[in-house]
Amino acid sequence: MTSVEVRRVLEQLLRDPCNQQCADCKNSAHPRWASWSLGVFVCIRCAGFHRSLGTHVSKVKSVDLDTWKEEHLQQVVRFGNNQQANKVFEGRLGGGSYVPDQSKMGQFIKTKYEVRKWYLEEGACEPALPEAAPAAASPLPVSVPMSPAGVGREASASPALAVSPAPASPPVYSANARPDLKKSILSLYAKPRQQSPGVASSASSLNSAAASAGVSYSAASLEDNELFKNVWT
Repeated sequence: MTSVEVRRVLEQLLRDPCNQQCADCKNSAHPRWASWSLGVFVCIRCAGFHRSLGTHVSKVKSVDLDTWKEEHLQQVVRFGNNQQANKVFEGRLGGGSYVPDQSKMGQFIKTKYEVRKWYLEEGACEPALPEAAPAAASPLPVSVPMSPAGVGREASASPALAVSPAPASPPVYSANARPDLKKSILSLYAKPRQQSPGVASSASSLNSAAASAGVSYSAASLEDNELFKNVWT
């Protein structure tokens, strides 16, 4: 038989407005049954589904027909009412605001208490769904032409990559360079000789032959001159 103290606590709990509806179907008013192991007050129909889960999941008692002891009140008093209990058992399903399909109550109760699909620890907050950030268009690479000044800075910034000009090779003078210079100077001072017409024809033939050989008679005569010999010694 239920003690007076325990009966008083039960009646006080059932007067709570949040216990005026079944914790599961949320359709039946003034529930008179309770799963004392889970800490919720339920209607007689939902109590039958609780019994089908087995005592390892839910232990059910009638408020009016069964004997209650102090240990049976521990979980019920801990939650206080169905609303607080559903914040745990339906924490990921709206925290008790969801009204299930009345024709599928057996499956709903099994999923709620045995599978604990929507279970959320007390004091834990349901993680908010991350907002989908708008996909930012990735900028296309833009090739910027480099100015001549930028090229100069780039070249000065990396001296290791700069190509140093090859040293100019010293001028090579051949053995014939001095005689050629000598001949060109002598030709400036050469004066054409007055020749007779008969001699001119023979001289022209000699000059053409001499030209092919690269020798100038006038230059040769000046070359033998004592005045110019001192120039080349």
